[in-house]
Amino acid sequence: MNPLPEKKPRVIVGVHDSAAARWALAWAIGEARLRRLALVIVHAVPPPNYAGRAPWAALPDTSDLDKDRGAELINLLLDEVAGGPPPDITVLAYVVIGEAGRTLIEFTGEGDILVVGRGRRTLMKRLLAADPARLCQGHAPGTVVTVAPPTSADLSSTAEEQRAAPRRLWSRLRPP
Repeated sequence: MNPLPEKKPRVIVGVHDSAAARWALAWAIGEARLRRLALVIVHAVPPPNYAGRAPWAALPDTSDLDKDRGAELINLLLDEVAGGPPPDITVLAYVVIGEAGRTLIEFTGEGDILVVGRGRRTLMKRLLAADPARLCQGHAPGTVVTVAPPTSADLSSTAEEQRAAPRRLWSRLRPP
């Protein structure tokens, strides 16, 4: 199921609040600009876990709050990485309730470029949660690009300079 019925290829990027997602967004903006494609930003909010609730208690509806927070996150990431939505490309943003890997696979069609960030995963993270990037690599119908943030040796030592690094990358990809 592809929620976007367009036949033209797109650059789709999955984002969340991490360094890897910032680098993936910067790369996706540059790729969309280079190929003159629409950029689709997708933030997947995991569904709530109601396993610990009492069986007679009503289920709270948090989807609107989650979607508002997701929209704020997308705006924040665009501001940090590119100084706001790039004016020279079409940008579409979606906040979806669902598991990240499956949601990105559903958004991706033939000919699309799916960009996902790949952070450092500890043994505990590998045991407790599936890796959305690996799931997308195995099942997405389009091209999948995995972007890992540079190591700390590649970046400046201050936290502010590390947060500004994706913006510097984007400025190098900006057309003259």
